[in-house]
Amino acid sequence: MKKILTSLLAFIVSINLSLAQTSTDIKYLRATYNDDPATTISIGWTGVDATIYYGTTDFGTNHTQYSANAPVTKTTNIYSLTNKFCDLKNLLPKTTYYFVLRESNGKLSKRYSFKTMSDNQNDPISFISGGDTRDGIVIENCNCRGERQKAFRLLSKVCTDFIAFSGDFAGGPQQALFKSFTQQWQEWFTDWQLSIDSTSANRLLPIIPAIGNHEESANNLSFFNIPTTTNYFGITFGGGLFRIISLNSELGNNSTQITWFQNDLINNNSVLWKAVQYHKPMVPQGHYSPEPLLINNWATYFEPYGVRLAMEGHTHIYKVTFPAQKSGGSANNYFVRNDARGTVFLGEGNMGAPYRTSLYAKFAYTREIGKSFTSFFHVRISKDTMKVQTILVNATNDTKTYQSCSAQGQQLRSDIDIYDAADGATNPGVFLIPRFGFSDFSYVVTGIKNNSKILNIASLFPNPAEESITLKLDREFKDAQIDMYDAMGRYIQSLYQKEDDFNISIDLSDVSSGVYYIYIKTDDGIQTIKFLKK
Repeated sequence: MKKILTSLLAFIVSINLSLAQTSTDIKYLRATYNDDPATTISIGWTGVDATIYYGTTDFGTNHTQYSANAPVTKTTNIYSLTNKFCDLKNLLPKTTYYFVLRESNGKLSKRYSFKTMSDNQNDPISFISGGDTRDGIVIENCNCRGERQKAFRLLSKVCTDFIAFSGDFAGGPQQALFKSFTQQWQEWFTDWQLSIDSTSANRLLPIIPAIGNHEESANNLSFFNIPTTTNYFGITFGGGLFRIISLNSELGNNSTQITWFQNDLINNNSVLWKAVQYHKPMVPQGHYSPEPLLINNWATYFEPYGVRLAMEGHTHIYKVTFPAQKSGGSANNYFVRNDARGTVFLGEGNMGAPYRTSLYAKFAYTREIGKSFTSFFHVRISKDTMKVQTILVNATNDTKTYQSCSAQGQQLRSDIDIYDAADGATNPGVFLIPRFGFSDFSYVVTGIKNNSKILNIASLFPNPAEESITLKLDREFKDAQIDMYDAMGRYIQSLYQKEDDFNISIDLSDVSSGVYYIYIKTDDGIQTIKFLKK
């Protein structure tokens, strides 16, 4: 009998805990990264102090059953809103965690979940790229909040690992004439809760933010627990599969940020895929003029260090480019198409912002432009290919039910309505980007067309090689682009032909054993030579 009573008491306690009052003092849940996303995550909210109880087994709101707990580690205050953050560390990679927040007065939040990222390069990653969810102002009246709510609700119905947000969250100084900064952000975070799926999972979608011009009046990124106070930072995923660098376009010609960016690319040159996000587009397809400072200060480093994707906002129109490389000046709108070494630019921000129209015709390197429509991008990265699709925020997608998201890097669900570009590509709704340096010789890719002639102008000896190898050219090529890559497509070094010298000696003493490629591009065509370093 005593055993039965004990069990009954434990059952009653469990029921009482699970039915505990949902806290009204904790609001606006969000998740961010400020360290390794395979083993850490930062959970944030607005309100009072609370302790997070968490673990890999779902115990609902019975906080006493969770295996670990953690207190608040950081507090920020902005626009009279107090924001709390709890950094969870030493987590298991590629694992679902469940958690509940408990205030000191015993009030409990709902039970939520999140998933850590893999630390294995073989595991694909998918994420959302989007931005510009601000309210309109009098001269750009719109149903912006309604569109934002539909976009955030759609996020909860699409399997993705995180969102890269390219700035302009709320209305900023202009909208403050009609809504206070406090009200703008309260509304934004209220709407953001729609991105948390309404199934039993209650999964949080981590945010990687960039600062926009409508955030420039204050350090609005203190709403998110980013790694630095400079508003520019980088996060690496999948044990070196992918790195996203979030830059601050409001700083313009800031030498500190420029130096940091170059050093970050150098220090992370071994990462297979690199992408940048920032707010103001370098060469907008509408509404604004080009930004030569950003082009010269940032795009200068895109091609040498293999930045394959740039995510932009600000202009509120739709744009996707072919891979484009910075050219010498304003001719050709500052860029020229280069499928092997260029950067694909996505933009230009419209997850709920005033609609605008394109001011310029397609540039030579632009794949598709269009008038404003509410949308965002789904990007999926594997070791070999980056796949981009445009998700429409429309009545069709608004009716979709919630999707179970059990795996990292899931493909976009097949019943989602995507934007089909009209440029004549084989599968225009899908844009595949090969890894840096590979499109000319290793991949035939939908949406990227290569008409370069294959040349036979050089040879390598000895092959296999040990300490050095010699590239022998059949004549002098004054403007040849000659580069060396490893088998994963990572840039190693550039090679240069001296005048009247047909032999280029390549020192391999500091190069690891493995397969490498010499890539030669001239005005007449291209050649690729494979060799083995013993």
